[in-house]
Amino acid sequence: MLESGSNTIKTNFCGIRKSFGLIWMKRLILRVICETRVSNQLNGAMISYAQDNSKWLEWQHDYQFGAFYVIPPKEVLAIVDELRARHDPTSASYCCGHISLSRPLKSVLTDDQLDELRLSMSNFPSFKVRYGPLITYPPHPGVCFDIQPNDKFIELKDRVHSTSAFTGFTYRRDSIPAHMTIAEFGYTWEQSEDLRKDLENKVPSGEFLCDCIEYAVPNNEFFFERKLKVALGAI
Repeated sequence: MLESGSNTIKTNFCGIRKSFGLIWMKRLILRVICETRVSNQLNGAMISYAQDNSKWLEWQHDYQFGAFYVIPPKEVLAIVDELRARHDPTSASYCCGHISLSRPLKSVLTDDQLDELRLSMSNFPSFKVRYGPLITYPPHPGVCFDIQPNDKFIELKDRVHSTSAFTGFTYRRDSIPAHMTIAEFGYTWEQSEDLRKDLENKVPSGEFLCDCIEYAVPNNEFFFERKLKVALGAI
């Protein structure tokens, strides 16, 4: 962080975060409704997509048809989402805590594509995910949980992108390993590192079982709704 004007920058960011507080609370209600639906959607359901994206930012349109994620169980998600709401209300207003798996889809997910994906995932064994400690990826801004084993996530990403839902994509493995973000919008890298140091002894590490992946799609307000789960190792 540049020394000159640093206090002004921090003050402005505090004001921005507070301004998103009400927005986040409204979307929290939507999230609770969405999570209730997810509990009854293990085998999927008819998928609805945003009908009015006129207020979306330009970059958000790339996510019109959603993407695939690993979303931690509710006891872990509660920790991650509380950190996101406190330190990055913008991120919290877009989606719950997650580990990204795929590029955004370019069109609606069809029944045939979903059946193919389910078949492909059915012989991919479930595995333990270790989250923590908090890390940064200089020079990129943001603070996130380190996620391991990264090689298992590389394998899972490759498997997902090998299905016909991603036909025509130019898929390249990300240079940034698997991670679960808690703060990125409105931060410089220097501010990210300050936050990581402040939280490093206050945030728990742990593990959970990854036994499914999830398809999430943004609604009209650009909040990602969890639409369906695809089980790992079903056979």
